[in-house]
Amino acid sequence: MAACCGKLAMFIKIHDILSSALDSDLSPLAGLDCALNTGHLDIVNYIMDYSKDRPITNTLEINRVRDTILNMELLERLMAHPNIKCTFKDVLSDAINARNIEVIDMILFNSRFNIDCQGALDTALFLSDFDTARKIIGKFNPTWMEDLFSTNGLCGLITKFCEPGGTIKSITNK
Repeated sequence: MAACCGKLAMFIKIHDILSSALDSDLSPLAGLDCALNTGHLDIVNYIMDYSKDRPITNTLEINRVRDTILNMELLERLMAHPNIKCTFKDVLSDAINARNIEVIDMILFNSRFNIDCQGALDTALFLSDFDTARKIIGKFNPTWMEDLFSTNGLCGLITKFCEPGGTIKSITNK
């Protein structure tokens, strides 16, 4: 709970108390997922540093990183950790929200991630980020996109009418 609320001192105190009461160390990665989801970088940094020298028996899967703390350095640190499985399912959408082109390109052009393409495309279109939408369509042009947009031809509209840096206004000529 303290990790989700961003209370570093409280997190450390609770972790120490529980570790003492259980007569063993809690998982060194406890609270990391919550701190990443809620954007508490100080707690993320503490947990990452704390877990370096501790034996870890479990693996933590990371699907989301709050857009306010999302950067390449953090993603590289997460990917380098042997007990963190970086599926990054929703990180592409988070990067689109943050308008972080470096992270968007890294996620899009790295086949190791299991990303939510439809959610990322929805986010890009919602934010009128047609450059990213085109990248997503270009990278993931399987039949699910054809099925998804077959009734209104949205993919065709984006592909034919969106210029780099395009906006809804430039597409509709209004």
